Amino acid sequence: MMEREKNITLFIEYNGNRQTVETFAGEYRNLMVLIKDQMWVEGIGECGGMARCGTCMVELLNAGENLAVTDTKEAAVIRRSTTAHSTIRLACQILVDETISGLQIKVLEP
Repeated sequence: MMEREKNITLFIEYNGNRQTVETFAGEYRNLMVLIKDQMWVEGIGECGGMARCGTCMVELLNAGENLAVTDTKEAAVIRRSTTAHSTIRLACQILVDETISGLQIKVLEP
């Protein structure tokens, strides 16, 4: 079987460590799963990606309007957990596809 081309590049920071991650659409279900697999963040995604716990909060450092929170459930979890800011998202609600290539992400403490 031919290996798929890695056409999505992300820059992820956690605990002062910055890592460049290359992937492709379909390799990971969402950004939370990618972070869990690539960065080994303990305690992330306790609700399994259901947008309930807030343990997968990330700050999108260079995101445009296309990655703004649009789901009311996600917005409520963010407001409950921290001061709401347009650059804070739940990683479980961000699909890994070509639209996020080049994104700089800071993983917040779960």
